[in-house]
Amino acid sequence: MGEPSLIGGVDVRVVGEMTQVRPAGPVAMEELLYGPGVDAVRVAGAANETISFQVIVDAGFAPLQGVRVRLGDLVGPPGQVIQADAIELYRQAPVPAATPPWAVRLGREIPGGEVYDMLVPVDAPTGGEPFAVEAGGRLALWVDVPIARTTPAGRYVGALTVTAREDGRSVERNISVQLDVWDLVLPDTPPILALGAFDHRTLLAAFLQRGGEPFRPVWMDRSDPLVRQGLVLMRQLMTLARRHRLDLFDTALRPVFKRDETGAIRLHWDDYDAIVTPYLSGSAFDDRIGVAAWPAPWFDGWPDAANYGGVHTEEYLRTAEGLITRTVEHFRQIGHADRLVFYPIRTPPGPADFQRFAAMAAPIRRLAPDRPILSRLPLQAPEDSSIADLVDMAAPPGHWLDPSRAAAAAAGLAGAYLAPGDPPYVPPMDVLASPADLRAFGWLAM
Repeated sequence: MGEPSLIGGVDVRVVGEMTQVRPAGPVAMEELLYGPGVDAVRVAGAANETISFQVIVDAGFAPLQGVRVRLGDLVGPPGQVIQADAIELYRQAPVPAATPPWAVRLGREIPGGEVYDMLVPVDAPTGGEPFAVEAGGRLALWVDVPIARTTPAGRYVGALTVTAREDGRSVERNISVQLDVWDLVLPDTPPILALGAFDHRTLLAAFLQRGGEPFRPVWMDRSDPLVRQGLVLMRQLMTLARRHRLDLFDTALRPVFKRDETGAIRLHWDDYDAIVTPYLSGSAFDDRIGVAAWPAPWFDGWPDAANYGGVHTEEYLRTAEGLITRTVEHFRQIGHADRLVFYPIRTPPGPADFQRFAAMAAPIRRLAPDRPILSRLPLQAPEDSSIADLVDMAAPPGHWLDPSRAAAAAAGLAGAYLAPGDPPYVPPMDVLASPADLRAFGWLAM
């Protein structure tokens, strides 16, 4: 049967990354890695891969204080160690979620309520260790173990330690962890290009406050202490995604935009470059490989076309042309023009966006013909709103994707991209989707 998982009134279980854990309710036993009947955590992976699992700590009748979880060095063949410092642990933070419409349409019984979504580093100054768990409550941790590409094959063994205080006494559990590294090295370049977008304002507002309100800076001024904290969060998000073979980019970051006394455009790039360049060069990542793409800081929300009378006015067109040419030239100067893509409309696509996209994409095609244009609009638009000739990276919601329409343009960053859409055409990717749905998405892209 193996060693019981209870420490005092504390229940400790370890499950795999494919088990969906909620803040309340039973833990599914299909992928139990440690708990009743399982005496050690046994996982496996290839070199140049990050493997993950979850540690679930449930309090009994008494609350827990000072909870800490640590995975030590994993010692393998003679002289080989996966250092504990390279292993990342995160607290899983819950968010409220309502039953999605797709679940109702498909007849899937998925209750709403709180669901784990955000990952907070265990060493975060706010929300990090040590943790407190109320009586009958739950603490869920996510563990990432990166296996370097030079790691020799073999079995690596270490200990996962859970410590806490319960009713004034200290309790501890040491759990054996066995990682089998296969004699296989994953390539640095994944077989499919996976791109994801985020808005730094949403990220900062979720974790930082100023004056009791969520922090949403107008621009990323590095002299602001809260901005600097936000940049740490951004770096953690970018590197976490890279370890799981996803390249992210920020859809809202932009330089400071001013005009001189003659009305000419002046862009101040200092803060922008300091933030973006490490991701473009790859210096922010362990593998030193830069992100595949970064969007030009000119889009439908900046500058706001409404301030110019709309996207079809001459004044807006002149401003757009100035921003396009200056952006392309700047990315050439910093040596990363090959990563630059134009992403004109970043809001969820709607019927009115076809003509708006065409008006914004036309000057890009004329002034920067070698730079790809990304669109989330379906290519099979009405004849009077056809945009196919202006789209290089076609990424409409998956249920609107016609890969044959974009296949001819596939070269470099150009081509068809499978993006989230409506089930049953593509798997769901919201917080209530199952891990199997998200894993199936990659197979569909292949």
